[in-house]
Amino acid sequence: MIAAKFLLRSSPVLDEVGNILSLHNTFRYFPYIAFGYICSMYKSIFNRIISHKHFSLAIIVLYVLLFYVNRHYIFPNISNGILYRSLDLITSLTIGFLGLLIVYNSFRFYQHSFSYDRIFGKVLQYIGKRTLDIYLIHYFLLPKLPQIREMLSIGNNSVLEIAIGGSLSIIIVGVCLVISSIIRTSPILAKYLFGIKFQ
Repeated sequence: MIAAKFLLRSSPVLDEVGNILSLHNTFRYFPYIAFGYICSMYKSIFNRIISHKHFSLAIIVLYVLLFYVNRHYIFPNISNGILYRSLDLITSLTIGFLGLLIVYNSFRFYQHSFSYDRIFGKVLQYIGKRTLDIYLIHYFLLPKLPQIREMLSIGNNSVLEIAIGGSLSIIIVGVCLVISSIIRTSPILAKYLFGIKFQ
């Protein structure tokens, strides 16, 4: 993965191809997709491990520690050499995997709140059935907000980042679902874009 990203970045032509085909993001997110697929292959074993009280404690504590270390000690020094860039890559990947485990474990723990007989559960299950649609469409809807980026880059504004990011995410997901519903009115587009079979 790292070698492929380096190869794409080292050539202007390959870099442009990578941008057009979104290969950079593919390489960036592929480890998490592969991780999820492997966990789903051994779901019973995975659920048994993640439901252990010491495991859930470990992933939360480790996530907080690595996030703090990366944000305050590694990332600010990323321009100081390959060691910090390597540490940033390793800690960022690890934080991503731990974050996935925490989110999965939270949904598993509170699964009764997401049942289909509750409104919140219905909304989440509907979104869950359209994840491929959202994944394909959302990138075209991401806004460029340099003013907000500058404001958030000054100081520690985690709560504000979550509030703004969460609000924008809800809006973007909503627009994605509207666009998806329109695209799905064409059986041909639905089949070739979202894998929906003709009825």
